Amino acid sequence: MKKRMIKCLLVCFLVILTFTAISCKKNQDKVSSFPEIINELKSYKLTGTLESNFPSGTKISNITVYYKNPDLYRVELILPNSLEKQVILKNTNGVFVLIPSLNKNFKVSSNWPLTTSYPYLLQSLAKDFIADEEKQIEKNEEHTTYKLKVKLFDNVEDMYQKITFNNSTGLPTEICIYKNDDTIVSHFKVESIETDIEINDDLFENNKTMETLKEVMTEEALDFDRAMSYPTYCPTGLVLKEEVKSGSGDNQRIILTYSGSSFITIIEKFITPFETLKTEYIDGDLYVLGGVVAVVNNESMKFYESGIEYTLASANIDKLELAWIGDSLRLSNEK
Repeated sequence: MKKRMIKCLLVCFLVILTFTAISCKKNQDKVSSFPEIINELKSYKLTGTLESNFPSGTKISNITVYYKNPDLYRVELILPNSLEKQVILKNTNGVFVLIPSLNKNFKVSSNWPLTTSYPYLLQSLAKDFIADEEKQIEKNEEHTTYKLKVKLFDNVEDMYQKITFNNSTGLPTEICIYKNDDTIVSHFKVESIETDIEINDDLFENNKTMETLKEVMTEEALDFDRAMSYPTYCPTGLVLKEEVKSGSGDNQRIILTYSGSSFITIIEKFITPFETLKTEYIDGDLYVLGGVVAVVNNESMKFYESGIEYTLASANIDKLELAWIGDSLRLSNEK
């Protein structure tokens, strides 16, 4: 009787062990099959917060992403406690950046989102996952973390990212991007992912999106409290050589020229909301600069915030430092 009980206990133990092993393998298979999971999605809605670290401070952006197969994207960006929202749209007509506070719409000549790495887009993460054959892995019961290559800009030193996955869903929970000295550049925390949901095509249509966004804006959002600013962060060796101011009231503009170890021109211009929708065509890639969309090309970066157009141009400053300089302009009001 005793031997039979021991035998039964042993069988039960082996069954439990087998099911545990199968469960662990299934969970691990889900994570390793992440690109296949994303490729098969019909749609998703993702929400999260992006914490971007700059020498001049930290910015937190609330991000909501909508995707519909095969190639429709909508990315909504908003800073906490801000009334201004900016939206990236990709539809059958191309890639667009919408700035409802100015009634302004950019059509961007870009292969976004295939060009570089975007921690808030599941397809971008899947692309990076496949591309790096030397990725490193750490895992525990609940999560699996992959360390792999990342590409933010064309002329930036090598960087890396860590993507943490939930073992039971096979989907990411957070993405951290680091410089090679292990300094963290950004941290994207996934709050929710809803997959294979019904999404209306109108959500990706330019004019309807702009009208909807303008309807929910208040007069306060259009009452810009503006002032020209000077960067609080500059690479070592850069010195302000010239500044040219023009205009007054709502028509001000300033051009700042820095030179020394490198060279950069900064243009700040007050923009009044257009009465009718203004469309502008521009070449470049897209980068989330702490809650606003920056359009980046070979030698320049442009973004809009609170009714000011910021343009930074340099042929010898890498794009990450250009982003740092641009962010620092948003923090100072006077020289």
